Amino acid sequence: MVQRTLPDPFATDLLLVFPPFQRLFVSLENVGIEYISASARARGSDACIINAGLHGLMVDDIIRIIQRSRFKVLALSTLHWTMEGGLRIAKAARSLHRECHIILGGLEASLNAKAILRNYPYIDSIGTGEGELVVSELLGCLAKGSHWRNLAGLTYCGNDSVIFTKKRPLIDPLDSPPFPARDDLAAVKDGSGSAALSSSRGCHGRCVFCSVRALYARSDGPCWRSRSPGSVVSEILQLHENEGVRLLAMIDETVIGPGEKGIARMRDIAPRIREAGKTMSFFMTVRAEQVEIGLFRELKKAGLKKVEIGIESMVEAQLRRYQKSASKADNLQALAILEELGILTEVFMIPFDPFLTSTELKQNLSFYRRRLKVHTLRYDVAPLTIGDYLYPYPGTEAREIYEKQGWDELGFSLSVSLDGPPKFHDRFRPLASGEGSYGLTARSLKAAACFPTRGRMTVRGTFTRKGIHFFLNVKYLVEQDFTRNISYEPVFLPSANSLSIRWQNLPAVKQAYTDTAKYYVKRLQTGRAFCFWDFDDAVLQLLQKRPRLVRCGSGVTSVAITAEGNFFGCHMSTSLKNAWIGSLDRGFAINRKSAWENVYLHWKPGCSQCGFGNGMEVAATPIPLPTIPSFPTPIDRSAH
Repeated sequence: MVQRTLPDPFATDLLLVFPPFQRLFVSLENVGIEYISASARARGSDACIINAGLHGLMVDDIIRIIQRSRFKVLALSTLHWTMEGGLRIAKAARSLHRECHIILGGLEASLNAKAILRNYPYIDSIGTGEGELVVSELLGCLAKGSHWRNLAGLTYCGNDSVIFTKKRPLIDPLDSPPFPARDDLAAVKDGSGSAALSSSRGCHGRCVFCSVRALYARSDGPCWRSRSPGSVVSEILQLHENEGVRLLAMIDETVIGPGEKGIARMRDIAPRIREAGKTMSFFMTVRAEQVEIGLFRELKKAGLKKVEIGIESMVEAQLRRYQKSASKADNLQALAILEELGILTEVFMIPFDPFLTSTELKQNLSFYRRRLKVHTLRYDVAPLTIGDYLYPYPGTEAREIYEKQGWDELGFSLSVSLDGPPKFHDRFRPLASGEGSYGLTARSLKAAACFPTRGRMTVRGTFTRKGIHFFLNVKYLVEQDFTRNISYEPVFLPSANSLSIRWQNLPAVKQAYTDTAKYYVKRLQTGRAFCFWDFDDAVLQLLQKRPRLVRCGSGVTSVAITAEGNFFGCHMSTSLKNAWIGSLDRGFAINRKSAWENVYLHWKPGCSQCGFGNGMEVAATPIPLPTIPSFPTPIDRSAH
């Protein structure tokens, strides 16, 4: 894997970019953009691929590449975890190359096209299905100077509305596209990764959370399509003989298709691989109800080493809620067969959903305990993290359920302790094993970033006498972009403790706050604001010209001001609709400020009489800021 090496300037018709993933480095190809590149080249266009994570490139690196290169079409492949970076790249590309066409594709953009186009006008179009044909035809239209807005499978803005063109048929048969352009294979091998192969597309399941099914429903065609056994084995042999590939990832949503036909295809593929006499290992994803001992014995002989399987739950009621076709018995049988055959198994679960009961949670946790106890040395159950919940992806039935129930935003705040870079954090926050906790904490924060709670997530750091110069730690936390809500507080310890802060340390504390304040204002003035609770509290204290008399853990004695300029009753309620009480632009809202006034202005009891959680609706009519004494109108953001 080549780390952060920028290519020389280039000129091309099509630039395909897979933005940085949550992890900086990945060792897998993006077969989607490789198929699009191959199809464009087959039609006579030039195409270049940038898989950011594979090459260790950050968003700013991609922008520098774009700045010094030339292209007619910029195509960005999006997932939920790459969307933010993709939008930054698109915005920079528009300012640098006014004439280029910017198109987004992939799950996140396709399923959320209307909202994206309305909010980000620098994007020209979004592909709402498979990309090979629509991108190639778009290049053809632009080359001829002809009208592209009639192409099937596109979404774009026109006449103040979002327009969806007619559905584009799904590619069928899948043998027809050229094999993927393997531009990145050398980098994959350099990173000890596996080559990726797609032998089918889609899934015949009906799981309520499945965004893949929702994506293909935007086009006309069957929910699952496959390549022929001959085509699949031909590509495998080509990778083995021409590229020296020995490890293969079959990245299909589910390799085995529906019914006997799907099983028969794999029964045909397995012996062909074995009979070719090539040493090849591969892994794949399957559904629990498709694990059959005879078939998987043949697949193991052909080189199958590991299976990824989404059993989701060991609770029948939860499986029915998810509309899984597999039962608990199917799950247990599949795991038993794979265990018997000695095939490594990675189990994925979704143990949390809004209807979860304590009994169901205990049943799933019991399964985790048993599985981890038996398989301590094997790559088995995916870690139980805060990210394993029923996420309502756009276009899915889960999203419809969430919206119907008013759950489009999860009603809780998340506060995570992280003190700074790994070396500093791990020194003071080791795990029971003695290892540092930074890696685990950072991974959990990245998983939590996909929750619809991002505005209510706070990274909370602390400092003692050993970390008295804390500004660089604050800066680090801000620039990691886990969240824009940062808190950094002193730890109060007995004076005899070697880490306790002493009077003689106060000048250093003052300097750290001064440096942080300068950084805070600089980012605010350049449109990259973050919320630093100590400063936001202090602003309100200064405006009221009153000392703070009490301080509860939720900060109900002050207003929380977010980076977007919204007021909330306390930092634990940031972005909760029922806790919104106004904004820098609009002032305090009628019928929303009484609970805050009782606590902050009139010094009445706090949490016991807090009104933020009682279901009040947001008032449409705000009252102006001057009704609160000492507030300037308008508030000077640069002074803040």
